[in-house]
Amino acid sequence: MAENDLAVNTQNQQDAAGTVADTAVPGQVLTTPDAGTDVAPIVDPAQLVVPFNADAMGLIEAAKTKLLGEIDASIRWYAEKAPQRGATARRLRVAMITTGGLSAVIPSLTQMHLPAWMVPVLGETISPMWTSVLIALTATLYAYERFYGDAEAWMRFVLAQQQLQRLREEFELNWLTIQVLRVGQPDLGKEMAELIRVSRARHRIIQLETEQWTAAFKAGLQATTPKQVEEKGAVTGS
Repeated sequence: MAENDLAVNTQNQQDAAGTVADTAVPGQVLTTPDAGTDVAPIVDPAQLVVPFNADAMGLIEAAKTKLLGEIDASIRWYAEKAPQRGATARRLRVAMITTGGLSAVIPSLTQMHLPAWMVPVLGETISPMWTSVLIALTATLYAYERFYGDAEAWMRFVLAQQQLQRLREEFELNWLTIQVLRVGQPDLGKEMAELIRVSRARHRIIQLETEQWTAAFKAGLQATTPKQVEEKGAVTGS
């Protein structure tokens, strides 16, 4: 699931880069740096001056529609995945609490005379070995949670979704302000600058979430790798 998350986020970033490139003005070329950095234009967006004409306005409107569609797609993706990861995290936590609590109670139950109503379910006596079984099960559930990181993924997805929703609302309000300031002939340079700003902000939100996933995944690998395997790998590497 984590690999699918990274693949979708990477594709979304590539699509957003295409949005900015589609809206470029002749003589003002946009460049895409290496991965891991912001998409920065050669020309400062604040200094963009675009003469008003119908063709340019049509291109900018098309770019705006495309960018809004990409933001909406990202919001829907996070909105769909967050509840799934949250539900899995809660189920794992409930199971860990249950098995851990039972493992602590069983040693006492083995020394007690069980009530008659418990005998049909548990038998006349309870084997102390069940304690070891439940502890092993609790440890397995914990390792599964550390490796997949469902709880952490749920929090990342919710925060990213909220940030994208806020970005979309800001974008719409800023766009409306540009239209109101110059009714009939909006400032195309400001519209271009706003498109670039929002596209870069969307990249940063998704990139930050992906970097956090990468760090969490590496931590999960280290936490769930047996020490004997780590020591053997260290010896082999040296």
